[in-house]
Amino acid sequence: MTFFTPKNLLKLTAIMGSASLLVACGGGGGGNTIDSRFPVGEATYNLLDTYQQKNLRITGTSDRNGYSTGLSGSVNWSQDALRAQSYFNGIPAWEQSTRVSGSMYEGNYYQQVYNNVIHYVDGQRKPLGYSDDRNYCVVTSSAPIPEYLHPGEGLVYANYRCYSDASMRYQTGTLSSSYVLGDGPSLFEANLAHIETFNKIGQGAPDVTQTNYVINLSGDTYFDSVTINRHEDRYNASIVYAP
Repeated sequence: MTFFTPKNLLKLTAIMGSASLLVACGGGGGGNTIDSRFPVGEATYNLLDTYQQKNLRITGTSDRNGYSTGLSGSVNWSQDALRAQSYFNGIPAWEQSTRVSGSMYEGNYYQQVYNNVIHYVDGQRKPLGYSDDRNYCVVTSSAPIPEYLHPGEGLVYANYRCYSDASMRYQTGTLSSSYVLGDGPSLFEANLAHIETFNKIGQGAPDVTQTNYVINLSGDTYFDSVTINRHEDRYNASIVYAP
């Protein structure tokens, strides 16, 4: 199991593969949270069994060829409870879908927003795979989530090899999934960040999606926000979905 200590949750450097993930990160509360054990094992287990839905605002900026533009809009974010699904890559699996749908303005340019991400686990809730509208990712290594973490601790949960579709003929990159516990909004609450880092073949900077939850000492957990950093040829975007 690989542990790391964060300093800023919005900045991270990933070393893909089963060996390690080094992240420069830290929480969102500026040192508010007590240095105590938070039951992240129970919390992440319960998140698989819980349906959540939020209407969120979009804020952020994009950069095309050196020209910066503000982003605005609204989306509906929802996360299903874990449900049965026949197979993933030939293995009996359960799946959890996370959907985002809505609209966004990039300056005066209007566009629809939609994404459906599916995480697959086996009967023991060990990760098997991940899919979205562009990638089909198969787990290459994973580690159990510990029962407790202190603020400033985290771990690499799983590493994946990604392909363009289920035929797995064309590799698109690699994906790393990690959890980090940081400062939260109050003394007895912490920020539990689920960070997914995608390194696309031929692309310099990784794409990073960070889903933030708030957890208390009893293990009660609720959704807080999503931060997305996207990079393509001559295009970069930093996007926040939050209430």
